[in-house]
Amino acid sequence: MDSYSLYLLTKDLHVLFVEDDFSFRNSASNIFSRMFRTLDVASDGKEGLEKYLTYKKEHDTYYDLVITDIIMPNMDGVEMIKNIISKNSDQPIIVLSASNESEYLIDLINIGVDRFMLKPLQSEKMISILYDVCSSINPDKRVEKKDSNLYDLGEDYVWDIEKRELLYNSEHIKLTKKEILLLECLVKNNNKLCTNELIFDVLWGLEEEKASISTLKSIISRLRKKVPQSIIENVYGMGYRLVVS
Repeated sequence: MDSYSLYLLTKDLHVLFVEDDFSFRNSASNIFSRMFRTLDVASDGKEGLEKYLTYKKEHDTYYDLVITDIIMPNMDGVEMIKNIISKNSDQPIIVLSASNESEYLIDLINIGVDRFMLKPLQSEKMISILYDVCSSINPDKRVEKKDSNLYDLGEDYVWDIEKRELLYNSEHIKLTKKEILLLECLVKNNNKLCTNELIFDVLWGLEEEKASISTLKSIISRLRKKVPQSIIENVYGMGYRLVVS
């Protein structure tokens, strides 16, 4: 499952992220904040529980998702989760676990947690787990196959959605991996803005240090030579969109 399909599921969700490690909390928050509509962050279980209850009081609903560490000061993740589940037994929760914390997993499974992400985060595994969890939260927004797998780009160019191939007069046009991801993102969001930040996530995922505007412009320039040039529109300072009637 690609990053953009995940984004369709996560973009409207309100999430609580609880993590005591400052460095990991900042790096993970940078990733999660681009995925979700809102991300509230807490540094330990006590603060996390307080934010959880405050959110319910202020919004008359619970967070869509809680992502939490296990070992934390003041109140650990297990105790916080027990308190949360006592208030809302249906709360979706993902636990972040280090490889040396396996002794806690049985307790967590027994109280109803069945989703775990291993630290450090790995892009493909993270996308897979988040997609499964967020599909359960937003089942109506799962990405389903379209009735037709062929998307007309104009001037005899066609994008095969299922095969992820670009065709011109039925002849295959070779694309790089990044060009495939970019064109796929633009097609899925036809006539709507794909922000630079979204495209960075789609093309580079967790390797965000490799992303830059100049590199993106280079990929855009190469892709424009392989499709009708007028269909990829630059929205100055914001991103790009595919303009196909």
